[in-house]
Amino acid sequence: MPELLKVAVCVCQDVTYADFMLPMDLLGNLNWADDPFVSKIYGEIPYRVKIEYLAPTMEPVISLNPELPAMIPTRTYTDAINKKEKYDIIWVPAGMSSSFPVSLLKYR
Repeated sequence: MPELLKVAVCVCQDVTYADFMLPMDLLGNLNWADDPFVSKIYGEIPYRVKIEYLAPTMEPVISLNPELPAMIPTRTYTDAINKKEKYDIIWVPAGMSSSFPVSLLKYR
């Protein structure tokens, strides 16, 4: 029986999607290991993952790039804390650096 790893991805407004979408997509591919075709290629994979996206509220999270679609968190930080949730991996993606020159974001 594969071991289930619980992953918490901590998101907030103005998060940079590129900092977590691809890594979570790759981790999520571990869950395909039960597929007969995939298991023939990679053999036995001893892990599966459950990914949760935590945010301060359940409001849609807008990325640093407002042209991208919003994402809905799985649960709030408060909910995870109140239910004494434990995670094997905690992923904290970046947002805009406080030293980032905002003037670079203005298109002329």
